[in-house]
Amino acid sequence: MSRHCRDHGRIVATAPGRVGIIGNPTDMYGGAVISVTTEERARCVLLPGDGLVIACGDSELEVATDGDLAPCDDALDIGRAIARHFGLGPDAGLRMELSTNVPVQAGMGGSASLIVAAVGALDRWFEWDMHPWKLAETARKVEYRTLGVLCGFRISTWRCSAA
Repeated sequence: MSRHCRDHGRIVATAPGRVGIIGNPTDMYGGAVISVTTEERARCVLLPGDGLVIACGDSELEVATDGDLAPCDDALDIGRAIARHFGLGPDAGLRMELSTNVPVQAGMGGSASLIVAAVGALDRWFEWDMHPWKLAETARKVEYRTLGVLCGFRISTWRCSAA
C-alpha cells in the first residue's frame, strides 16, 4: 500500500451499525449469519495537520512518540490500533476524528463500524483504491489482530457493502 497521498482537505467516511438476526456469533466458527444494518452510523473525519492527532468524543491525543499508540483501555484505543496497524506515527500529517451514534456494548458492532469508517477514510486519504472486499478484510484484521477483539468475517463485510 502506498504511503503517498494527494493534497486534499477534509475526508469523511461513515459505516452503519448492525443487528444480527440469526446465527450470531457462528460466523467466528465458519457458520452462516443473517444481519441487517441500522440507521446509526460511525464516522471518521480526516483532516490535514501537523503530526498525528487522534480524537474520539471528549478525548484527544497528540501522538509524540510511537509509544503513545500503546493500548490504554480508553476511548482512543480504536484510533491507536488503526494508527499502529497502518504504521501512522508522529509524522503522519493528519488529524483523525472518530465519532459514533451506534450504542456502545449493545451488540451492534460499534467498534467494527468505527474501524470500517476509519479504514475507508484512510483508503481515500492515501489513494489505495481498495476493493470493498479488501477494505472489509483489512478492517477485520485491524479489529482481530491489532485491537485484539474476537470477531467473525461478517463484522466488516456487510458494512463495506452497505456503507
